[in-house]
Amino acid sequence: ENSGRAMIARLWSDLPFLNKVMLLHGLFDIVAPNPMTAAPVFRLVDLQFRSKKKRGWAWLFAMLGSMKIYSAFADELTAKRVAGTAYLWQAISISIEGFWHQSIPRPTKVLGTTIAFCAAIFAWLQLRRPELPELPTVQTPAPTAPPEELVKS
Repeated sequence: ENSGRAMIARLWSDLPFLNKVMLLHGLFDIVAPNPMTAAPVFRLVDLQFRSKKKRGWAWLFAMLGSMKIYSAFADELTAKRVAGTAYLWQAISISIEGFWHQSIPRPTKVLGTTIAFCAAIFAWLQLRRPELPELPTVQTPAPTAPPEELVKS
């Protein structure tokens, strides 16, 4: 058990900040309630709940959360594309359901803040400059004196 905790702690400490954000947001999307549905993981396993529409939203948010989790462990370019797409679709789906269909019983300020956050993260991911890998430094030997047989006396 202790080695499992140590492995998780090591994995967490090795992740860059952006990857930690994607991992936490992905987990949050899967296990926390959102404007569209109750906590997706619970909505999907609850066989007593018969509304297919709400389960559909749960599947969408579970997929978007999974995309964010995947991006946390992918290379930087893939992470930007996959997580960016997840945030974009999250903003689009909440916008359409909340403002066009008016089917989300939340205040406009709450929906607007969520949409603005998703759009801002999408834009930040797309505009973020890639971190260049550090190139190994090559140690060139310091110049030395020529061999004595080449030096004229």
